[in-house]
Amino acid sequence: MVQLNGYLVVDEEALVGLKIPESVQSLLLSRLDRISAEARTLLQASAVIGREFDRQTLQYALMGLPVRNMAAALEELITARLIRQVVKEPPTYIFQDEAIQEVVYESIPYARRQRWHASVADWLVATHGRHAKATYPLIAYHYGRTDLHERGLEFALGAADEAFAQQSAQSALELYGQAEMHLAALPNSAALWVTAVHIWLRRGELLRQAGKFELAINDARQAARLAREQRDALRAALSYNLLARLLVHTAACSEALELTGLITHGLANHIPLSEVGHALVTQGEAQSYLGQFVPARASFGRALDLFTQAEDHSGLIRTHIVFGYEYASMLGDWVEARRHLENAQRLLSHTSFKDALEVMRLWLGLAQLELRRGSRPQAEAHLATAAHLLQGGSINWWRPTLLYYQAIYKLGVPEVDGRGGCWKRGKRPCKKGAIPIICRSFCSIWRIWRRMWWRSIAT
Repeated sequence: MVQLNGYLVVDEEALVGLKIPESVQSLLLSRLDRISAEARTLLQASAVIGREFDRQTLQYALMGLPVRNMAAALEELITARLIRQVVKEPPTYIFQDEAIQEVVYESIPYARRQRWHASVADWLVATHGRHAKATYPLIAYHYGRTDLHERGLEFALGAADEAFAQQSAQSALELYGQAEMHLAALPNSAALWVTAVHIWLRRGELLRQAGKFELAINDARQAARLAREQRDALRAALSYNLLARLLVHTAACSEALELTGLITHGLANHIPLSEVGHALVTQGEAQSYLGQFVPARASFGRALDLFTQAEDHSGLIRTHIVFGYEYASMLGDWVEARRHLENAQRLLSHTSFKDALEVMRLWLGLAQLELRRGSRPQAEAHLATAAHLLQGGSINWWRPTLLYYQAIYKLGVPEVDGRGGCWKRGKRPCKKGAIPIICRSFCSIWRIWRRMWWRSIAT
């Protein structure tokens, strides 16, 4: 725990890594010595199930337990203040303390622990079936603590894909990591290359949205290498598209253009129109950053044609946003910028579009237009929507741009501290690895504002 700017900040990763002191472990283990052998076995089995457990799971998933009188053993554990009952029907219990569960769990021999986890997982599959997606994370958790890697891969990947669809980024990242671990442990992992590419592409996209570009680039490169080796045009295009977007984020625009060229010239006849369209959008964005505005306009125009032909509304939304925000705004063509951004806004109102990064860019682009027009209430509303997006997700690397526009908004307010605070807060994400292109622009504008501010004081 550290103090930062007057606030206490908890390092959650360090907190999770803390171990129970040996003195506390010894004290808890001494309490286990005071209960019967049957109660101790039952407590260990319960620790495998989880912090909270029910009697039915104990009875059926772990039928081989040498416990003759389960009711009496549970009552003994309650009396010893090791567990307590939280639900009467069906009988459900919880460990009195998380530390008790951890110490009990660690006291179980490894082979027995694996066997019990496998029994619980098998019972959950038999009870709920493979169609109950809600139970997949729990089943994956138990198989993840066994050497049943084929079953573990099935349920970890199923749970990860469901979390991805529900936009539960952190859960999906953890589950894709678990699936990758199971895959690597299988003797026939090389034959499951499609699964490996799927994991890397999905995880790479999640890492992209979280702003963890180096990790995402590593996943995208692995996927691209494997797809090339297998001569799979579609998966190669998917990998190149993801990698190209990441390279644009990190200002490696020339390499991004090489990759998009592989799609638009080499793979275009073997993949869906939408994948070609996404390559063209990324190509146009990279060309805009490099000042190649004539070819950039042509790239965006071709992308719009392809997405229209494919009836891909999500692709059209992305194209209009990037066309308006990165191309037209960069050229100062505010009429065209408004046309594209408002087209994207209109399409967004009746389309399921899950790319939070592009939605963020849309609201910031609309705010920019309203600020230029002097329409402060509408600009404030768009900035509030963008700020809400940042609160609800992990796209912190867009924070410098949001704070820049908030500072511009505050230029019309007499208090200098308001806009100065926005500038200062906007520098922090840049130091932590936000998009280089955004940070370079932000820092340049920050220096200009500082000079203007000092001049205003001097006069």
